[in-house]
Amino acid sequence: MGLGFTVASPCGLRGTGGLPGFRKHDRSQLRAPKPRAASIVFMTQSSGPTKAAPAAPSWQDLALKIPNDFLNPDYVNGEAKVTPPWDRDCMRLFGKSEEDIQFVFYRDTSYWCPYCQRVQLYLEEKKVPYRFKKVNLKCYGRQPGWYLKINGSGSLPLLEIGRRYKLESLQIMLKLEKEFPDINPLLPKDGEGKRTVERHLGIEKKLTQRWLRCLRAPDTQQEKVTAELYSTLEEVEALLEEFEGPYFMGESASITDFMYAPFVERQYASLLYWRGIDLFADGAHPNLNKFMQAMRTRQSYIALMSDTY
Repeated sequence: MGLGFTVASPCGLRGTGGLPGFRKHDRSQLRAPKPRAASIVFMTQSSGPTKAAPAAPSWQDLALKIPNDFLNPDYVNGEAKVTPPWDRDCMRLFGKSEEDIQFVFYRDTSYWCPYCQRVQLYLEEKKVPYRFKKVNLKCYGRQPGWYLKINGSGSLPLLEIGRRYKLESLQIMLKLEKEFPDINPLLPKDGEGKRTVERHLGIEKKLTQRWLRCLRAPDTQQEKVTAELYSTLEEVEALLEEFEGPYFMGESASITDFMYAPFVERQYASLLYWRGIDLFADGAHPNLNKFMQAMRTRQSYIALMSDTY
């Protein structure tokens, strides 16, 4: 059960565009249009009394209509929410005490990393008290010296347990399941269930590879790589059909769902933007669409998911 892998961010992609050029001899397109004659609008006064507009509510009245936990959220014990960007050292206790924290989770500052998103989704679902610290991704800025001392590669995410460190999102999630097997278990305990998860994650790895290939391939190869991508998406559809969804293992969420969702949301947005491919247009991939809709009902995912663009 050791399917850990790293996929580089699809950096360096650029769209093509520009204004179409005019032919040198076609000056008609450059002529300014003739100005229209000015029109006169006559305003007539309406007869009879006019109704007074309702008074605008005061700021105090509007504030009373906003739920208190929206204005003053409990970032430590409340429902999952993205912490304020200025909080570099945060903790989640889920109603327990700070003494119950057993590990530190390091993630990217801007909440852009899908690997970090996987791990924090898992932590929020397990509801095990944890402290987390935010560190710049290497590609977005200089990393602090104190982090490079404990992790010379600067990679994220990272889990610190005592003086031991665990890298790679899947390996961190498996470690958490091993340490806390009876607290909101998200990994099947039987051998057949674990083999099913391995099979699911193998296809997830292939889907990620083919998605990135579709984004990066030149136009001359697009037909081939797009066909490969759609073939893998059909494999995912079949997986979701096995247990009749909406999740990969049926009615309940598992480790597989938190491995897939952060990448599927990025696949949907980037393929639509860069390649004009809408994964769910005209009812395509209904099982995958149903899965993502189910994920959007989970408070942990609502709080941590990226926006479309």
